[in-house]
Amino acid sequence: MPDPFFSICIPCFNSRRFLAATLESVSSQRYPHWELIVVEDGSREPVADLVDAFRAAVTQSVRYLAHPANRGLPAARDTAIAAAQGSHVALLDSDDLWRPDHLEQLAAAIGTTNADITFSAFEMFESTTGETIGTFRPTAEDLARFADHLFCQRFWVIPSAIAVRRSLFSRLGPWSADMDRPSRRLSPPPSRGEDTNFWLRALHAGVTWSFSQACTLRYRRHGESVSKKFNDAVIYQSLVYNVHGPLPGPDRREQVAFISRLNTNGGKLLCRFGDRRAVFLFWWAWTWRPTRLVNLVLIPSAAAAPAFAARVLHRLKLL
Repeated sequence: MPDPFFSICIPCFNSRRFLAATLESVSSQRYPHWELIVVEDGSREPVADLVDAFRAAVTQSVRYLAHPANRGLPAARDTAIAAAQGSHVALLDSDDLWRPDHLEQLAAAIGTTNADITFSAFEMFESTTGETIGTFRPTAEDLARFADHLFCQRFWVIPSAIAVRRSLFSRLGPWSADMDRPSRRLSPPPSRGEDTNFWLRALHAGVTWSFSQACTLRYRRHGESVSKKFNDAVIYQSLVYNVHGPLPGPDRREQVAFISRLNTNGGKLLCRFGDRRAVFLFWWAWTWRPTRLVNLVLIPSAAAAPAFAARVLHRLKLL
């Protein structure tokens, strides 16, 4: 098969302080067959000048697109992917960094396996200090039971680590497809969890995956704030599993237990923040595993006084 041509898609929202380093990691790629598409999503910190300077410094095609108003990360990815012309789409968040052999390693894996989705391992580092937190890669057992272990989050795949065959989007729909299905109670639908939504759609569709075996991505971790936005993300993570459900096959029972546990843990976390939407997660946890009556018992207490319910759960060592 011919060498893959990568369309690198970078969505940007108020990320000017990180983008220069991210673009430098793109220009350092040893693999030369790529184009770059940067989509600015209604930022208060425009980056057009940074993209113009980058375009002048490389020989590859570089395009800059802009949303006049913020539409969220999934929509920005969709705009970039729709403009892509390569055989494969390589996602890269505006604050992450590729090592010089990232595309080279992905291309080698694609050449060997011809998989629909190819991904690398990644190194997580602290944004403020640059300190490495850890390296994350699937084990041999994870790869042997790939679909079940990815579904149950035994290992992580993150957007900046992947290359997707562009034709796969014709089969699965846009990156953001189904994002509004599990979040009708939230306004607007949260952007976080869009990667989980895509992984579940891909797993249900039975697409092929391959692992490059290399750690070629540096993933930047930012400090989390305790906020309604974070609570919405907790809810979405649970509800996206409720919408897609378990995969068919022998691991279905284990996956049902995982979905129920995900809802229960999300409900407990929301109770700590006094968020009454915990009721919905406890309800879903019970519907997936009706024998777990504790979830049913938690519903009225979470509805009446979620903070009190959290204290009771803590004393019972259930939180």
